[in-house]
Amino acid sequence: MQELSWEGYLVDIRTAEIIGKNPESAEKQAAAYEKTTALNLGPVSGYGIFVGSEWLKLDAAGNSQAQSVIRDSKKESGIRVIVTGRLYGNTIAVTSIKEVTEETDKPQYN
Repeated sequence: MQELSWEGYLVDIRTAEIIGKNPESAEKQAAAYEKTTALNLGPVSGYGIFVGSEWLKLDAAGNSQAQSVIRDSKKESGIRVIVTGRLYGNTIAVTSIKEVTEETDKPQYN
């Protein structure tokens, strides 16, 4: 299976369940998600990303990497990342997570 990349906002699973009830505004709500909430709830419930209104969970390795990205981020909310890995159902087996810090960091898609 080929590795793929997704770009979206990091959110903990418990918060994602609430955000996901209104898919039309999921990305907007995920963009407002606060770093302190992520650091408090993520270690308990795990993390994932919203890609538009689609929710994808991270595996255990991804949860560990997500925690590091969130802790090291200079942003206080809306931590946008590029996750690379393989998708199994709705869970990404994560190879890497990188924070998107500027427009120039975004991948170029064809």
